[in-house]
Amino acid sequence: MIRKLIEVVAALLVLGVIGYFALPRLVCMDVPKRQKLADCNTNSLAFTMTCDHSPPYQFVLGLGPLHTGPFAFRGEVLIQQTTGTVARIQIGSEHLTPCNWLPGLDGYILTWNRTNAGERLGELLRRGQSYSVRVAFAEVPPTNSSLWFFSMGKAKLW
Repeated sequence: MIRKLIEVVAALLVLGVIGYFALPRLVCMDVPKRQKLADCNTNSLAFTMTCDHSPPYQFVLGLGPLHTGPFAFRGEVLIQQTTGTVARIQIGSEHLTPCNWLPGLDGYILTWNRTNAGERLGELLRRGQSYSVRVAFAEVPPTNSSLWFFSMGKAKLW
């Protein structure tokens, strides 16, 4: 009787351990991941970023809640690696796509199908790779705006 109880408990324990490690890989959905890259407080930004997650990739401009009314800006995002230029993307207020991806901020997608070769960022950037990014604004976005990078990653269940 005790031996049978120990076998049942051991079997449940083994199944629990297997479930604990296997379940996230089996049922986890892809969810958007966001990374704040820089505050847009000057006309020139430079930083290094790594694509930690999977495509699709997007650069998003976030505007604080104090901003009201129309706004205008324009500039260029230059993405490079040691091997050369990966992408040169013209950005501006005339090519924005509104989004709700930034809680507490108004979000605007800057790179929706807008690269130098008409390719999507997911076709140019690689997961696990690092990139040097320079953003040059000919006309700066509103005060208290910020630049964000979005990708897709696995949700964590626990």
